[in-house]
Parts: sequence; C-alpha cells; structure tokens
Amino acid sequence: MLETERFNPEEVSRRGLLFGLPYSLEESRLVIIGVPWEVTVTYKGGTSETPEQVLLASNQIDLFHPELGTPWKSGIAWDNSLFFLKKHSQNYSPIARQYLDVLERTGADPNKSPELLNVAKNLDVASNMMLSKVEETVKKHRDNGKIIGLVGGEHTISIGSVRALSSKMPISILHLDAHADMRPSYAGMQYTHASTIYHISRLDNIKSITSVGIRSLSPAEFEIISSQPNFYLFTAHRIWERVFKGVTWDQLAEEIISSIDTDDVYVTFDIDSLESSLCPSTGTPVPGGLTYAQAIYLIKKLVWKGRRIVGFDIVEGGNKFPFEIDLIVNLLFELSCWTLYSQNEKSS
Repeated sequence: MLETERFNPEEVSRRGLLFGLPYSLEESRLVIIGVPWEVTVTYKGGTSETPEQVLLASNQIDLFHPELGTPWKSGIAWDNSLFFLKKHSQNYSPIARQYLDVLERTGADPNKSPELLNVAKNLDVASNMMLSKVEETVKKHRDNGKIIGLVGGEHTISIGSVRALSSKMPISILHLDAHADMRPSYAGMQYTHASTIYHISRLDNIKSITSVGIRSLSPAEFEIISSQPNFYLFTAHRIWERVFKGVTWDQLAEEIISSIDTDDVYVTFDIDSLESSLCPSTGTPVPGGLTYAQAIYLIKKLVWKGRRIVGFDIVEGGNKFPFEIDLIVNLLFELSCWTLYSQNEKSS
C-alpha cells in the first residue's frame, strides 16, 4: 500500500511492473496473465516470447487516457505465475514442428498412421495441460473478484479462460481475427490455434459468437458457421466493400454490437485481425485487415452501448519488430481501460 501511495505517474516508471503501476495482485481490480505458449503454431513462431516483452515495454505508456482519464487507479497488475509454461512449450514445440513438417512434405494422414497419431495425441496432452492451468488460474482470480485479461501466446490459450468465465455466467464472444478458427481439429490434433473458436462455441454458456475481420477460412468452417444460428460473421471482404460504398465504420460497429446476445462479453483479440503491415511477424498474417483505430473504436462502441467486458485476451502477437510490441502494449492499455470502465470502474 505504501508503494501505491508514493506512486507518481509523472515520474519514470519502473520496468517489470505492468504499465509501471505499483499495484499488487491483491490490490488490483484487473489482473493480466501472461501465457507464453506456442506448440500448435503452423507457420511463423515466436509468440511465446511476446508476453514477457510486452511486460518489459509496458512502462513506456503514458497513464492518462484521453477519454476515460485514469481508470487504472482501480488497480491493474501482472500475474506471471504461468510463465513456467514457456519451458513446456519449448519442449513440445520442436516435436510439433517436426510433425507438421512431415505432414506438409508427405501429405500423410495422421489418422492412418499409428506413429503420427501418437505424436498428435501427445501434443493434445500438452495442450490440455496448458488449458487446465489457464482455467485454474483464471478461476482463482475470478473467485477473488478480479477481472481477467490474458496476453499470449497462441490463440489456443483462450479456451481455458472462456471455460473458466462461462462456467459462472452466460456470455457472448466478440472475436477479432483474420481466421475463423472453427476447425473441429487440425492436423490430427484436437486443440490448436485453428480450432479455438470451434471449442469455445461448444461450451454450454456461450450465447453468441460475433467474428469480425475474418478473411481466411476453409469450406468446412464456413458450413459449420452457417449452420449455427447464434454465430455472426463479419468478413473483412464484406466490411471493406460496404466502407467503399459509403457505409461508415460507426454504422458497421453498431451492426456488429447489435449481433451480440448478452450484456456480458468476452473479447478475444487475435493480432492478425489487424492489417498485416501492423503485425508482420504474427504467426499467420493476412492482408486486408482492420486498422488499429477501427479496432479501438469497436471496443469503445461496445462499452458505450452498455456492454460489460468480463474478460479479454490478446493473442498471436509477433515480436520481430519493436513497433509490434509497442502496438500490443497500447492495445493492452486500451482494452484494460475500457474493460474497467465497462465494469463501472470510472476514474475519479
């Protein structure tokens, strides 16, 4: 408490504290959990390094939000208790890369090869272990009255967080992504970054899913989405077509938010939802995405329309270029401020 009382946001902030803030986990309303995991990444690697880099760069942020003031005074703290997962990720990632390389070179069907299928099953065991740890950690903070955000890491981590939060209340999902992530399985594995939203959609208390910015999906994924009455798809192709014909982003944001079925919303934000020039080293970049300003406006509009952000994650962030980490830091600050505001944690 003494550290908090002495804190001066005008002075140089301490590195290693989220946004340089002095709050403990116990004092904080919002807890951000770093999850350094990348086992099922299928193209570019490196996202397991992103949580730590985000934490170390976050003290460069200025602490006055132009629209909300100082909602961080409700307390924001970083939980690094899952950083041990990085070692497990480093152990399993080479196995996964070698396995996927075999599939890509040979076109082998893992379901017809006992050896390959055994590798896939072992990778699923690793992913299940990670998901259990994420779910357990989120539940602990939830039961202590905290709001939770995650910084990954591959998109698979979101399943554990949504499991924990939806076990207590019905929620809807606002999903920003370049990819649908609606494959029931991929490359013989049940839990991958390509199947995250599929598994989330199967949870009992998920009332609707609204996916925004999608511009890469398979025929089977489109069929699955089309068969679900409470799944709303806003592809980037359709968004930009309407923008070019004169529809404003404010009007589109209104439509997007109107599709969300509950007041309580979980936001899962894959960095590759943004235009690929903003995130060139994300795992699977796709051109034609949202601008940063559009994404922030959508979050802002969500809150202004009376929705409560009950949790969020930022996943698939690359780190090859420093500006990518800076972007994630700023996005994390925006999501944190709007989340606290949405929970009536208004600044004084």
